[in-house]
Amino acid sequence: MNKTKEHRQALDAITEAAESMKKARQVLSRWAEDYGYYYAPSIKDLAPTAGRDEDRRATATSTLSWVMEYDAAHTDVEIALDYVIEAFNTLREAATS
Repeated sequence: MNKTKEHRQALDAITEAAESMKKARQVLSRWAEDYGYYYAPSIKDLAPTAGRDEDRRATATSTLSWVMEYDAAHTDVEIALDYVIEAFNTLREAATS
């Protein structure tokens, strides 16, 4: 195989992997932006005493949203993982060709 064709195939693999990673980023960004997973939600945040001030109400709302949408979040994380695996396999295949 000539070098030009090898370089083109490598560039195509990198481009394909980058697209997969971009899709994964988009999927994960939605959850990070919507829920800001900076701390682990606690079911205690849903207790009646949690709503006494604005910060606690916001935390309770975020926690409730997380609990209610856990299945969707889990599915999206699995989709993002599939994109990452796809990108990894594309790059590995290009590196060994």
